[in-house]
Amino acid sequence: MNRTYPILLCVLCFLFSIYGCKETSKLHRIYISTKGDDYNTGILPETPLASIEKAISLISSKSREYPNSTFEVILNGGRYELNKPIKLSSIDIDSIKVHFKALGNEKVIISGGKTVSGEWINTDENLWRIPITEDFKQLFQAEERLTRARWPDNRNYLYPSAVDVNEKWMAFPDSISLGFTVDDNMELVTTGKWHFIRQRITSMDKERNSISTITEIGPECSSRKVDLYDRVYFENNKDFLDNDGEWFLDTDADALFLYSEKDPNSMEFFYPLLETLVIIEGNKEKPIKNVTWQGITFEHTTWQYSIRERKGIQAGFWGTEIGKPVFSPKAAVILKYAENCNFRDCTFQNLGEGAIAFEEGSHSNTVESNTFIDIGSNVVQVARISNFIGRGHPLHYD
Repeated sequence: MNRTYPILLCVLCFLFSIYGCKETSKLHRIYISTKGDDYNTGILPETPLASIEKAISLISSKSREYPNSTFEVILNGGRYELNKPIKLSSIDIDSIKVHFKALGNEKVIISGGKTVSGEWINTDENLWRIPITEDFKQLFQAEERLTRARWPDNRNYLYPSAVDVNEKWMAFPDSISLGFTVDDNMELVTTGKWHFIRQRITSMDKERNSISTITEIGPECSSRKVDLYDRVYFENNKDFLDNDGEWFLDTDADALFLYSEKDPNSMEFFYPLLETLVIIEGNKEKPIKNVTWQGITFEHTTWQYSIRERKGIQAGFWGTEIGKPVFSPKAAVILKYAENCNFRDCTFQNLGEGAIAFEEGSHSNTVESNTFIDIGSNVVQVARISNFIGRGHPLHYD
């Protein structure tokens, strides 16, 4: 019997396994830097990309070529300010693992805000002004949240002497002088059992020492109404600028005002614009799997606000009028139909809403050894639904 053919077949199979098959389990690295360029290859530390979006685009183009591989996206230290949320879908990531990580111990910040740029001009004693065209509701100096101009200052509150919810009217004791001018930007802020409420003010009656609001005081969709023992303060009025670190944004004049005892030109300021930084989303037929974020700082998200109000109901949920949707707070990172995704050693800070939200179809994910600082709403939400109407929420009646 001629044994040449079996031996030749074995040799051919061996050679094909070396030269003819694609690598399916190789580790691929992509480098990103704030000083990088998206026209670079990104495959060497010396030729980094500039954006996470470009890295995802490269991974998407390679995922079918290298199934079962791992792609490490290594970010050099620095602040990556986003113009829109980073989106990862199961279309981008097909049968691979993706690991976003900081280079060594460098601090990597993914921010939904912008840096205040330009020169502060001193317009009065301790009052500074800088031109700015964007609209925002939060301001940070370094990692410190500054106070939007309010009265009373600091953590002091007022208590109403009378409240007529239906007549949209609230009065205060004679000992409290409402010595300010009402404008279109000013807000009444009420804190009570289960509720945190912001709403616009229409007018002030100095004779009755009272204010009126556009809509019913407090949430119409809640059985719990605003009462005399609820704490009240007023916010977002230039007249309130009298305390170090207070700020006011004049959207009509395109100017930001800051009350500061020190020259702010030697400081760094940030204002959040995006509601969400990262969206990781699959679908029922094809969930997204195996995405890891490690050693990354997520910061600076804004909070939602309707034209007239944001009326808190319970557990971070908020709404406006009866019969209209109740909303759950968004998060810096939102996952939907996501499996085996991980967040390790990350920091979530200075956020207007929540940190992480797991939505429909998400399971077997881990949140491990992370740090959460100054989170505006629910830190981690499980089974988040963006909005609903009717008796889906016990306090929202048709």
